[in-house]
Amino acid sequence: MPAFLDKPAHVDLPADFPAQAVGLLRSLAEARDYETAVALSNFVAAFVHPDYVCNLADLRHLPDDAKQAAREFFAFCLHDGLTLQEQGQILLWVQPYLQRAVGARISH
Repeated sequence: MPAFLDKPAHVDLPADFPAQAVGLLRSLAEARDYETAVALSNFVAAFVHPDYVCNLADLRHLPDDAKQAAREFFAFCLHDGLTLQEQGQILLWVQPYLQRAVGARISH
C-alpha cells in the first residue's frame, strides 16, 4: 500500500456533524488508490479553504461510491452550507492527506 494511503490519526468529528461530510471523509479514508484519495482530498479542501482548488473533471474517474459521496456533499454545501466551525474541523481532518499529496508540511 502506498504511504499516502496509510491512515493518519484524525481529528474526531462531533456526533452531530453533517452526515454528508462524514460520508465524504469516510470515502477518503477508505480510498483504495492514490488517485481517488488525491481527488477527494482536493475536492473537500476546496470547500473549506480558499487556497485550495479542485478540477471537477478529476472526479469522473472516481469509483461510483466515492462519486455518490461527493455528489451528496456538494448538494449539502449548496443547500445547507457548512458553518465556519465545520469548515475548520474538516480542514484539520483532511490536512494529513493534503500534506502527503504535496509532500510538504502545510503551514495554515
